[in-house]
Amino acid sequence: MYQTRLRLSNVLTWSAADALVTRTALLAYEYMLSYAIGAAFHGTFGYVISILYIAQGITNFGFDTNLAAYSEDIMSSRRNVYRFILGVWTTQIICIGAISCYLYTSNTLQAPILLGSLPSTLYLAWIIIFFIEAIRKTAKHLVRYTGRVQAAATIEVVGTLGYIGLAGIILFMMQPSVTVLLYVHALSASVQLCIFAGILLRHVKQLPAYSDTTFSIARFHMNRIFVGINEVAGTLYTGNFLIPFIVYSRGYEFASIFRLVWYTAQWFVLCIQQIFAATGSIMLAQYKKQPVQERINVFYTLTHYMHQIVYAGIFFVLINSRWLFVPQAPLSFSPMKALCIGFFLFALTVVDSFCAFYLRWYVVEEQAHSIALFNIFSIIGMDAIVRYQDFGDVPTIIAMFAIRTLAFVMISAWSLYKWNLRPSFRWSKESVIITVVISALWFVIHMW
Repeated sequence: MYQTRLRLSNVLTWSAADALVTRTALLAYEYMLSYAIGAAFHGTFGYVISILYIAQGITNFGFDTNLAAYSEDIMSSRRNVYRFILGVWTTQIICIGAISCYLYTSNTLQAPILLGSLPSTLYLAWIIIFFIEAIRKTAKHLVRYTGRVQAAATIEVVGTLGYIGLAGIILFMMQPSVTVLLYVHALSASVQLCIFAGILLRHVKQLPAYSDTTFSIARFHMNRIFVGINEVAGTLYTGNFLIPFIVYSRGYEFASIFRLVWYTAQWFVLCIQQIFAATGSIMLAQYKKQPVQERINVFYTLTHYMHQIVYAGIFFVLINSRWLFVPQAPLSFSPMKALCIGFFLFALTVVDSFCAFYLRWYVVEEQAHSIALFNIFSIIGMDAIVRYQDFGDVPTIIAMFAIRTLAFVMISAWSLYKWNLRPSFRWSKESVIITVVISALWFVIHMW
């Protein structure tokens, strides 16, 4: 009664609008920084943002993803909302605050442990974003689970475009610093957080004081441990994790080129992951108390749509790989090496998006522990890769792809055995034809 019952088409539409607009805008922003300010500036910016994403992924440790399993219980009454805020969310905020203070103190008073010798003013801006974004992302997830998917998407899109627009004005009017851009980011995140908080407050006021449903704090924390293990494995298999190592070994300018190749390779896949991971969490959470076969049908339907887009992306990348993965800037390595890096980064992000989608099922079923072992294998594999990373850029990325693919095969095989969970790999003739035509047109345009 107090949560909007959502249709799959509506959730997919607004999740797609959110992902496509924000990801495209951020990709354009990366290129703007690289070509307008220079590779060294962009490499520094990319290094700082990559460290931010890694730190957020590790410290969040499955907190936001775990909300899908308990959203209906939390939003069933004001009493359960207060239990969640006091017993779970406040604890998380205190932990993030403590980590923020420790990181800032370690940089200013002791040996810096994250951003190296970069200015302390930049580090303060980084800490502010780290803290605000942690709360903002949780608030956005909660707004989605109340049924206000359209509002969450609109706020995210407007906030992202506002941030990039203001940053663009600053770039045009003056020679900016990374610190200034981080403060603009912090301002955008703060405004979004205030709006999300207002929506949540209004929703909570409409809830009944009590309900028959009980929200278990202990179950939430127990399930979160295994969700966190699975999510950390995914965080390690991203370009964000590689960029800090590239900065230390090759410098900021090479990191800039790598980040552009990686960001281009992952743009399409991250759109898929953001669309279908968000939609899967919302729809599976809504069907949690329905018969298991209905949840399996939702999973099957979502994988059908997801795979049509994946097939489209593969066709597009194969036809247009030269224009996607070989930057126009001078390269310190061969175009063929850039193509190999781009192809395998693209393949790696595709496989990781499949793992992330399967995880949504296990989170809602409160069974994340049953696939944690497969992702621990991924974490151990990454540890081995980092220890021996000096054997080359391309072999490192191929090794990452191989290990993550093996983990995905094990997860999908276990899902088939335990749940008879079968994704849809069926082709849609119409989508293939449209994709080939668009890819060919794009190729012809670049040839001219």
